[in-house]
This record gives sequence, C-alpha cells and structure tokens, in this order.
Amino acid sequence: MPSVIPVRLSIKARELPNTEGIFRSPDPYAIIKIQHGEDDVEELGSTEVIKNTMDPTWVTTFTFNFQLGKASSILIRIFDKESNGEDEPMGGTLFSVGKILGSRGNSLAKKMKGGGVVYAHIEKEVGEGKLMLQLRGLKLKNVEDSGFFSKSDPFFEIAKQSTEAEDVWVLAYRSEHVKNNLNPLWNSKKLELSVICSGDVQAPLKLSVFDHEGSGDHIPIGTLTTTVSELILAKRFGGGGDKGDDAGKLDLVDDDGGFAGSIAVLQAQLVGLPKKDKPPNPEPKPEPEEEVEDEPEPEPEPEPEEEPEIVLEEMAPPRPTFVDYISGGCQISLYFGIDYTGSNGDPREPGTLHYLHPDGSHNDYEKAIFGVGSILADYDLDKQFPVWGFGAKFGGVDGIVQHAFQVGVDAEADGIDDVLEKYRSFFGVAGFILSRPTDITKIMKIAANRAKRMQEEKAAEGNMTYSILLIITDGAVSDIDATKAMFDEIEDYPISVVIVGVGDEDFNDMQFLELCGNATFVELNACGGSERKLAEETLEKIPDQLVTYFLDKQGINPPSPIASAEDEIEFDEEEIDLAGWDNDSSSSSSSSSSSSSSSSSSSSSSSSD
Repeated sequence: MPSVIPVRLSIKARELPNTEGIFRSPDPYAIIKIQHGEDDVEELGSTEVIKNTMDPTWVTTFTFNFQLGKASSILIRIFDKESNGEDEPMGGTLFSVGKILGSRGNSLAKKMKGGGVVYAHIEKEVGEGKLMLQLRGLKLKNVEDSGFFSKSDPFFEIAKQSTEAEDVWVLAYRSEHVKNNLNPLWNSKKLELSVICSGDVQAPLKLSVFDHEGSGDHIPIGTLTTTVSELILAKRFGGGGDKGDDAGKLDLVDDDGGFAGSIAVLQAQLVGLPKKDKPPNPEPKPEPEEEVEDEPEPEPEPEPEEEPEIVLEEMAPPRPTFVDYISGGCQISLYFGIDYTGSNGDPREPGTLHYLHPDGSHNDYEKAIFGVGSILADYDLDKQFPVWGFGAKFGGVDGIVQHAFQVGVDAEADGIDDVLEKYRSFFGVAGFILSRPTDITKIMKIAANRAKRMQEEKAAEGNMTYSILLIITDGAVSDIDATKAMFDEIEDYPISVVIVGVGDEDFNDMQFLELCGNATFVELNACGGSERKLAEETLEKIPDQLVTYFLDKQGINPPSPIASAEDEIEFDEEEIDLAGWDNDSSSSSSSSSSSSSSSSSSSSSSSSD
C-alpha cells in the first residue's frame, strides 16, 4: 500500500495590490485547489474574508493526503470580496507540494505577476479530536479612543507555539468581534486539536484580545498564555464568569504589564477522541475453601452515550512518518545509475532503448530519469546529482568493461535537466562501446559508502540525510548471488535502491529484490510507459524505508520541525501561467463564504473581522 500521510496547508499573503483605490484596502480571500497531473484538479475550499488589508494571514487551513510518488501542486487564487457579488481577481500562483515540503521549515514564498507575495506552509496533521470552546471577556480594558461613550469591539486570537523557537507563535484561530462591549460573549466554536495545539493538550498557547478596527489596524488589549488542559480545568473548577466568583478566570496583561481584564471559560470540552482500549481482565482470584452462597451480581451499567472521560495526560506519540523527518530538516540525496550494456541496442537506430528522438520526446531511460528524478529533486536542497554508468568499454573493443564510471565531465549534474543532458551527450565520447555484463554491485557499493559518509557528516552537525539510488536497466543482473550479497552488505546503510526495468526483457529473475528490505523494483512497461505512474510505483516504499532506517535501526527520532521567520522563507522564482485557470476559478468566487472538498477537507477556524 502507498504511504499516504495527511497534511495541512496554511497560507498568507503580503503586499497585495490595492484594488480599492486610495481611501481603503481590499477584503481578500483565497480559493485553494490541488492538482494531480494535468487534468485531475480538486477544489479544497476557500479561506475566510479578511476586511481592509493587503497583508492577510488567513486562519482557515486545508487538509489533504500527501504521497511521495504523486506529483501534486497547490493552486491559489486571491480575490477582493465585493458587496455586489462581482469579486475582483487580485492574482494567483501555483506551488509544488514537494517544493514546499523540501524547503526549510516546509514553507515557500512566490511572487504573483500582478504584485504581492503568497506564503504557503505544510505540516503533518497531528492529533485527533476537537475542543468545544466558548469564552467570555470580563471588564476588558477599553482602548477605544473615538469618544467618551464608545467601547472597544473585542475579538480574540489563539496562537500555538512553534516547536523550534519559543518566541515564534503561529496563528491558529480568530474569533468574531463583539461591538461596543467590554464584557463580550463570543460564540461557541468547535476547534480541531490538530490545528490549535498539534494534538498536544499541554502545549503552550497564546490568547490575545484585540479591539477590532475597520482599517484593519486592530489595537491590542491584552494577552495571556495557557494550554488546552488549563482551559478545561478553568471551566471545570471555575465559576464560568459569574459575578463575584474569580475562580478559574484567566487574567490578561497589556503591553505595559498591567491588568487588562479577564477571560472566563464558559465551555471547554474535548470531543471526538478515540476511545481508549479497555484494560486487560484481572487475574482470577483463588476459589474459597468453604462454599458460600453467591451474591447476586449487580446489573451491568449501560455504556455512556456521551464522550469518554478525558484524562489530561500526555498521550503516547504516534509512529513518526516521512513528513516528520523532512520537517525536522532531513535532506534527501539522489544518485543515478544508467545501464550502457550492448543489449540496449545501437542508440543511433530508431526503436532501440537509448535512441534519442529528434522531436525531443523521451525514450524509456529519459522517462525514468525525469519521472522519478523530478519528484525527488524537490527534497534535495542543492540539486546536485551524481550520475554513474555501467556495462561499457572505453578505448575501443580492446578496452576493459567498466561497471562504475562517471557520466559527464563534472562529478555531479546541476539539476534534472543537466542529468538528461549528460546522459544524452555521453554517447558521443570517443571510443565508447556498449558492452556486457549487467553488474550493478559496484555502483551500489559506491552509492552506499557515499550515503554513509554523508550521514556521518550531517550527524556530527546535528542534522541528517538519506540517499536514494535510481538504477535504470534493460535486463536482469548477470550475477544474482553477488547482487543479493551486496544488498545484504548495505542493508543497514542510509540508502534505498530503486531499480527500473525498461524494454521488453523478461525480468522474472529480478523478483528476488522483493526480499531485500531497502530495494524496490518496477517495470516501466507495467506502468504503461507513464512517467507519472512509474514515479508512484517506484517511490511507494521510500517513506517507510527512511523511517525504518532512522527509527528502527538507528533509534533516531525526527528532530523538531524547523521554523522559519517570514524573512527567512525561501522564494520560488519559477513562473507559472495561470491563464487557463482564471475562468474556472472565477466561477467559484461567489461562494467564498463556504469551504468544500471531497477526499480532502478544509478547517475554517475564524470569522470575518
């Protein structure tokens, strides 16, 4: 089964173009779609509308399933909400899911053609259940300065603490504002634990109260730090905000450290948590020596229909995933091994496996290089890829068959396009002869040693790396026993070996690879010659192999996710033409107040300000 991991997308924008003129700012919202391949596009939903701002941080998030072998893109289209229903397009852009996950902090920024920058962040969906929460403000500090009789229009935000930096807070929820009231009663909301605290009820939260301003420049009233468990306890032991009862109230502090009012917890209940397993039956007691009359057994109590009792303790963490290691900074290194044996045929003749098509269409080797390599390249930070060949002679017919040689003048290719260029140009090397046999053991040894050395160097720096060797061949290996022995030798190395079989050869002899823990073998023909399908099949096992190496073999848990400040987020300079998407998106713009999806879901944790 493919390794499918639920992840959550959040977005924000900065310096959007002003579509409203001089005296006010736009009311932006975004429509989010996910694209798999060319034609498979699904709408994840839309964000909330934020009034009067060119720098929106939307709190609505979107959940979808991540699969390493599936090339997916996020399409974002931003609109200015208009009262007449004819919402004004402000721009759009497209992100590769792999590029976001492969960037530092799982965050990436892109400039829109019409102006403005969009930031996208992806994190693993963590935790189950929801928090039913209702809060009331008590005697809030009045920061309204528009008149003696005017009062603040309070709303509150909840932010969770970054796992990487204690002074970095990530916005998770924004309430509605209550007009002209220093004792506001905010609406009850059901908040996903995965969103507000990443499933950890003991994780620090920052609750901030603001006075809503139509200009978007909201005025701080006060803040406090708390946790989900503290909110529940405040409700359980507090007075619910009744006058004269200070138990359970949480005090706000203003920017000067002064008292800014209190927060009373009217409702705080965890719902939707998985029921805990029942404890094992106790050991039976020994039979009494004397017979006694059995007492009637009490009637069993019916199972409660309400949610199970909540124990506010740390729950055992789930098994880490590929996304956890990537989020913690684990880097992927990709290597290529190309079969140059004579069984591929004369590359100058059409119909042979190495034939280079004049129209630029890919042969089977190029399909494997591009289809698999373009996905994994997103997780390789420097995009420098060693390319090795095997099964050829140099210096004419009297030369010695080489089973591991560098393809190209440079030790590494600069990006996937350069891998393809080195592969194509190598046939022009003087005295180069395609020969035999098919021996992949030397390339495996070179790649495994390199992977081990790189991981040792990264570990010394407090980091980690994992390598993937992609071997493309037209036939079964000549020495199965030697190949098995090599897989046994590198079993505990930080590397996966992916072998793609091309051509019409009988690959039954390669089935032994199914017993090798860090190997994957896929026939291109079994994928219908599709680059997309090939990528899905070849990369299916990689996430579990990576986790098995670090967690089970080395006992290394993933580091805490890396957090990046806004000015540290990497920019993706690739230009994407969204002209074909405009008409499709504009038809959805009138329904911006709701979020919809089929297999994916969006979480709206806000109300319009």
